[in-house]
Amino acid sequence: MTNVSEKASDESLDSTYTAHTVPPPQSELPPQDGGLQAWIFLFGASIVEAVTWGFPFCFGVFRDYYFTHPPFEGDGSLAIVGVMSNGCLQIWIPFLLQLLYKRPQYVRPMMWIGLAICVVSSIGGAFSRKPYQMILTQGALYGTGAGFLFAPILVLMSEWFDKRKSFAYGVMCADIGIGGTFLPTVYSKLLHRYGYRTTLLGWAVAVLVFTTPALLCIRHRVPPAARSEATAPRASNFSFFLKPSFYLLGASVFIQGMMVDLPGTYLPSFATDLQLNPTQGALALSMLNLATATGQISFGLFADWSGSFYPSLFLSTILSGLASLLIWGWSSIIASLIIFALIYGFSAGGYAVLRGRFSATVVGNEHDVSQGLMIFGVYTGIRGLGNIASGFVGTALVDERVQAQRGYAWKKWVPLVVFIGLGMFVAAVLGGAQYLVQVLNDRKRNQDSSAEDVHLDNIEQGLSDNS
Repeated sequence: MTNVSEKASDESLDSTYTAHTVPPPQSELPPQDGGLQAWIFLFGASIVEAVTWGFPFCFGVFRDYYFTHPPFEGDGSLAIVGVMSNGCLQIWIPFLLQLLYKRPQYVRPMMWIGLAICVVSSIGGAFSRKPYQMILTQGALYGTGAGFLFAPILVLMSEWFDKRKSFAYGVMCADIGIGGTFLPTVYSKLLHRYGYRTTLLGWAVAVLVFTTPALLCIRHRVPPAARSEATAPRASNFSFFLKPSFYLLGASVFIQGMMVDLPGTYLPSFATDLQLNPTQGALALSMLNLATATGQISFGLFADWSGSFYPSLFLSTILSGLASLLIWGWSSIIASLIIFALIYGFSAGGYAVLRGRFSATVVGNEHDVSQGLMIFGVYTGIRGLGNIASGFVGTALVDERVQAQRGYAWKKWVPLVVFIGLGMFVAAVLGGAQYLVQVLNDRKRNQDSSAEDVHLDNIEQGLSDNS
């Protein structure tokens, strides 16, 4: 559960790309923050976002179908596919951003390559008969193609939108939320009526048909040739590796990333154990996705309003942990499952918008935008690693040989539910540790500043006495 609105939380990072371009005179460029070409770009970017994030958001219905139908019937390892796709998408981001930052002429070719990979991976998944084949095609390969589509959007967004950047990200966020709301039901009906092969082949065609015209809408506002050699990116600054804040926030990102997507993967299967039909399981997943999109926008606005990411961090992690332990654990009907999906999606999804602010905090007073972009990319990759790890952890925690029985989390799901709840609390504790580090650093900085002021006052007093 990740989305593009996370980039809107720190516009200083979004300006990284434009800070190193020397455009032609403004009169020669399309208008920024409006105008036909800007809206055409946003339209195309929204379609690309729906394609890149649409499948990982909805994998829970695939997992439930695979587990109950041949040739994958009873194989719990297929849970890895969705988080592998999501994780690979994010792991590619730090490397691709650095490449595109230095070589913006690769933006459009990279997107066409990403489209080809997504189509080929969906076709490959349609003809997969072994779990490892599905993990490689529908998982790793699709995530790679999605990463190649997604990274260029981050670069181009800062060219087309400045003052209305948050609005533009909000439009794309809403687009993904809408897709994540209705796609699970569509996938569920297609899978149970036509099977996974026809469904994946249909998805490959849909990706090609919808994304091709979208890519034609996406282009540079500032031509790559306009970049000046004098303002070319400087050598990378890796000083952030020496800062405790980088590791504390990075650990929080990893832990939260390992928890956040597990409910989306297993909710439809949990619903099946409650004797609910596939449509009801898909409905719960749809509500989770809708709440995630809403939470990302709301938490981003709250972080901007409060001027600090700490309240948002604590609210996101603690509320989602409590929702897992107290609501999901005691769910026995579709109504309680939907309530959990709404609360968890809203709160856990909101964490994603904070990574830009995390990066700015680590950079601190250095005001190095290239370093901020690098840290943001690293945190995105760390979150991707957490997503991938969650697939293996979830497979280990959910024993498919155990029959669901009445009781807390229907006994079969106790390890998973408790793991998610406690994991979210750990992410909150790591955020609290970072808060203490920042308070101590600010106090030390103030003391040093006061000591320097006293020293200067003494010098001035001495000069005055001598005169």
